[in-house]
Amino acid sequence: MTIRLARGRVTVEVDDEGCPAGGTPPFVRPLTPMAQHGRGIALIDHFADTWSPLTRPRTGVTFTLSWHTHPTTARSSTPQTA
Repeated sequence: MTIRLARGRVTVEVDDEGCPAGGTPPFVRPLTPMAQHGRGIALIDHFADTWSPLTRPRTGVTFTLSWHTHPTTARSSTPQTA
């Protein structure tokens, strides 16, 4: 796993060492309540700003999450009184 942090963004790269090199690239699968696999990519697809499979022969994904800090929370966590 590789994690890169930049202002307001984190990029994560995850190798799937349990999958043979050059195996099927990750993709979003239809989920069923009893499914035992496939939820990781579904979560990444839902929450990430972008994601893509790693370049072959590696198997895994890279994804980016970003956030925006509200100006009042960036200054202080001390409660303000009126």
